[in-house]
Amino acid sequence: MGTMKIAVDVDGVLADIHTAVFKYLGMPYTYRDIERWDFFNDFDGLGADVFWDTYRKLWSQRWDLIPLMDVDCVEVLGDLSKRHRIDVVTCRDSDLARGTCIWLALKRIPYEDFVLLPRNGDKTRLDKYDIFVDDNPAMAKDRRRLILFSRPWNVKVSGVRRIESFRDLYKYVR
Repeated sequence: MGTMKIAVDVDGVLADIHTAVFKYLGMPYTYRDIERWDFFNDFDGLGADVFWDTYRKLWSQRWDLIPLMDVDCVEVLGDLSKRHRIDVVTCRDSDLARGTCIWLALKRIPYEDFVLLPRNGDKTRLDKYDIFVDDNPAMAKDRRRLILFSRPWNVKVSGVRRIESFRDLYKYVR
């Protein structure tokens, strides 16, 4: 196996944005309480507008409040980047790119390129990647390249490679 190009997602994979939003809003939840991809109306007082407004505020101004999903990601991605190309590939509004890149630097996430797609972009259309590390259940349409980061909102997805932590990436990538 030669050098691979690996696309790593941000929200729900590198960044625990969901828990950060709940905490900022004073709500007693974490990402573990989210059962569906479109969860916004599952929590009293949340709703899509409140979530996205808070999401935008955190990524544009308060990235310091967003924790890592898995503290081992820095070490594992650093190790894998010695043999493979690691890119951060995310779907979000372009005005949030600066805050996202600052957060990546603050957390010392190793990567070569930051690839920004529109909020509803389709990463599977990016042909240059051998692997996508993502939590979006819709990415399962590309079972060949997806390594799904297990989250409560994607437990029903079957027939894909899964990881529970960044260390689990070593099962698929060396």
